[in-house]
Amino acid sequence: MCARCRWGIGKGEPIKPPQSEEEDFKFKRLLRRSTVKVVIPTDRTTLCLINRMVEFVVREGPMFEAMIMNREMTNRSFAFLFENKSPEHIYYRWRLFSLLQVGRGLVKVFWC
Repeated sequence: MCARCRWGIGKGEPIKPPQSEEEDFKFKRLLRRSTVKVVIPTDRTTLCLINRMVEFVVREGPMFEAMIMNREMTNRSFAFLFENKSPEHIYYRWRLFSLLQVGRGLVKVFWC
């Protein structure tokens, strides 16, 4: 299996996709019970930057995000785009995801 074809994050080994209906049922039940802890950044400057970035990515699309990531790679203010396990990155992805769901009419609550 190629290194890029991993199905999940494990301890050095990829998680295999469900092979049977029973495994698929257990996997979907695990996903339903899973939670992600989202913490709003306490630094007001970072929070404003993340919220502004989300606004532009929602409006302009993923190519805008890629362009900013390429241009601001060395800028510590944009570290939340690259540090995938940081609380700021998790907040950024959650905020982006939730606003995109609202836009599609899947969620009736608008996150402030």
